[in-house]
Amino acid sequence: MKVTSFLPLALASAATADYVCPANPSMTDAQAIAYGYTIQGLIESYYHSVPVNASFFSDIPMASMMASNGMTMAKNTVTNVEGLGKQAMLGAEALMMMGGMLGLSPPKCSFTYPMAPNGTAHLMNAFYLEATLCGAFIGLADYFQSPTLNSLSARLAAEHGIHAAALQAMMQPVGFMPSSTTLTPAFTPDMVMQSGMEVGMLGSYLGGCVKVPMAPCGGMVAFGPLLSNLTDQSAMMSNSTMMASGSMTMTGSMTSGAPGMVATASGSMRSTTQSAPAVFTGEASSLNAGAGVGAAALVMAFQMI
Repeated sequence: MKVTSFLPLALASAATADYVCPANPSMTDAQAIAYGYTIQGLIESYYHSVPVNASFFSDIPMASMMASNGMTMAKNTVTNVEGLGKQAMLGAEALMMMGGMLGLSPPKCSFTYPMAPNGTAHLMNAFYLEATLCGAFIGLADYFQSPTLNSLSARLAAEHGIHAAALQAMMQPVGFMPSSTTLTPAFTPDMVMQSGMEVGMLGSYLGGCVKVPMAPCGGMVAFGPLLSNLTDQSAMMSNSTMMASGSMTMTGSMTSGAPGMVATASGSMRSTTQSAPAVFTGEASSLNAGAGVGAAALVMAFQMI
């Protein structure tokens, strides 16, 4: 069997690539920058809205256990949560700098937040927000025209994904299934702006202070289990299976808890090969029976951040 090398193809592509120059943002990115800053600002504001100390995290498993650094698990959790807040602030600062290049002012928003009566609930809320922003910034990369902003969006997605992975240890004992058929979920802005309590939805807390950015070239962005695609609406309607190996059907709106939601810029696609968004209720009682063990794993995972 003949094996074709990717190297000649890569060199040929690089020689003919139509790069956007200069790489700095332009006014075509303004709406997407405002959206990105708003969702980043939500998580930054949430972290700073909840005062934390060791007593606040006394309800987490093994809160009084001494860690290898000589501090209790509760005190280490305080340090790590404060670190998450600082990282959220740095992300917002980066987006503000990009907007400043265009003379943009940050949107004025009045956020609301999920309730955090105790440390466990606070960590659950943090997971919900971090996981949502991971997928949101993956999705936002397709809306930026500037390579510099594409890079920042990828960096922020990775940042939130790292945070969510540590926090997920609290939500469920096993976070990575060998039977998975999809990459990390990606959420288009219109999906993120919907109201609901599922990972991928922030509309309940954003207060409608920012508009959904338009997809590039007047098209539609759709995410399948592995790939994304930018196409016009007529092509999307006529070929809804172009990105995934599984069966897909178009739906006009997202149905809570429906299996395999794949977001598009004007509605949503449902794939039988993609897992459903995790339902988040904001209450400890909604977790599965392994949450107690998972919370202990979370605290251990925090030592690695």
